[in-house]
Amino acid sequence: MSTLILVFHPHLKDGSRVNARLLAELAAQGEDDIIVRDEYAEYPNFSVNADKEHELLEAADRVILQFPFYWYSSPALLKEWEDEVITAGWAYGGGHALKGKELKLVVTTGSDAAKYRKDGESSHTMEELLSPFEVVAYKIGMNYAEPFLVQGTATIGDAELDQAAAEEEIMESEVDESERDELENRVKNCKLRAERRKVIVAHVMNKRGVVVDDNWTDEGIGAAF
Repeated sequence: MSTLILVFHPHLKDGSRVNARLLAELAAQGEDDIIVRDEYAEYPNFSVNADKEHELLEAADRVILQFPFYWYSSPALLKEWEDEVITAGWAYGGGHALKGKELKLVVTTGSDAAKYRKDGESSHTMEELLSPFEVVAYKIGMNYAEPFLVQGTATIGDAELDQAAAEEEIMESEVDESERDELENRVKNCKLRAERRKVIVAHVMNKRGVVVDDNWTDEGIGAAF
């Protein structure tokens, strides 16, 4: 399954700590079927090459849009990209180039998760705030996957960042497409990232023939992972 990761971060190489780390973990895998593009580096003047983007999108089975959350939305280049790339006659309105492909968001927020609740500072959930992407996916026939969120990045510690990076790497490299929906449903209600990681790692370990449950410990799992 080929994956195209389009990163929209205006300071990916000169300020980003979390997004840069997530990408470094993926790059370290050396997978031939994962393509990563720094879209701000490709289009510093916002002159998006729609033909090139179409070519890349058509060749991918799975598309990931990765970006930091700016003012309850995405960085400006992603909106420009949508306007220039997701065009009538190609993606909708007679064209169906993206139909059946998976769309997943990888989003980082400076504020912690507690602020993105009905009773939180933002009075809206992340699911609500990201819903325009889900609507676009529906419009063009893509399968919208559960977003991967890394929150509280303004104060995230090294250990938690390590967990987030490891989780994304596991999900990309060892979870089959047929297993993704079931696994995402199991982890969506985990309140802490550590709890989410336990579920994912347990799933992968059981695939490897090492029987563990969701309550495994680092000591108990030993060197098997």
